[in-house]
Amino acid sequence: MKLLVIGDWILDRYVFCRQTRLNPEAPVPLLEQEREEFRFGGAAAVAKMCHELGSEVRAIGNRNLVPVNIREMGGLPVKWYNGEPDLDFDLPSWPLKTRFICDGRQVLRVDDETVYQLSHLSISRWAEHCEWSDKIVVSDYGKGVVNDRMVQKLARSGKPVIVDGCRSYGEKYRGATLLKVNHKEAVSVSGIMVADEIEEYQELATIIRKRFGIHQVVITLGSRGMVYEDETTRGHIPAETHPVADATGAGDTVTAALACFDGSLENLCRKATELAGQQVTNIGVASLVGETS
Repeated sequence: MKLLVIGDWILDRYVFCRQTRLNPEAPVPLLEQEREEFRFGGAAAVAKMCHELGSEVRAIGNRNLVPVNIREMGGLPVKWYNGEPDLDFDLPSWPLKTRFICDGRQVLRVDDETVYQLSHLSISRWAEHCEWSDKIVVSDYGKGVVNDRMVQKLARSGKPVIVDGCRSYGEKYRGATLLKVNHKEAVSVSGIMVADEIEEYQELATIIRKRFGIHQVVITLGSRGMVYEDETTRGHIPAETHPVADATGAGDTVTAALACFDGSLENLCRKATELAGQQVTNIGVASLVGETS
């Protein structure tokens, strides 16, 4: 499978600590840093997961929207390759999410974000990469890479367009082959408030699909699994029962699974649920290597 992944690249920083005592300056714990790790987040995490699930991936992200190949992507400092000399991106230009982990659980997250205003993108310069791909994946974190007309323009390529949406409005995703949103994003995309019940979200999937000309809609519901709908089928897939260490990366895992595998929407959602269930047993975004069977 050849995938073109477009979206907001995010850098995730994990600070692992242990609590030593109460802070004498304020009524909060005093944490002692033991180590830190950097991992890919946002569309960069989706691209990496797709690669780990066996797809060949090209990625387009925030740093000058340079198309690159992540086949040899390693640790930090980040180097993405496209057959040319190494492209060393200015990491501070990526939104940075710092998570503090203490005694095996996340206790604090601090975001340092740059929202880009990329309103005049020329999709035509990506024509070669659209033609190369079997599918196009759009990972929208609302940082500015995915503009109002991007999905509609990409859909004209004739390739399936799988979109991981954010808290935006539905017209932004009109024409997508598949739209995946979480339950809060579904309310934002549809503009309709619903009771927090599975049946209500199932109806919301119908509304989103019909109103915005989207072929398939998946709404994730956290510990309650997900609902799905296309022109002929609809249903609910319960979440797998696993001890949850950290929900970070579960949504990106679902997006990668929906993009990397073929089959009925129901089977895709079952595979995505399985992989997301394994992801939440880890602290932070974990590798999917070995999870393709």
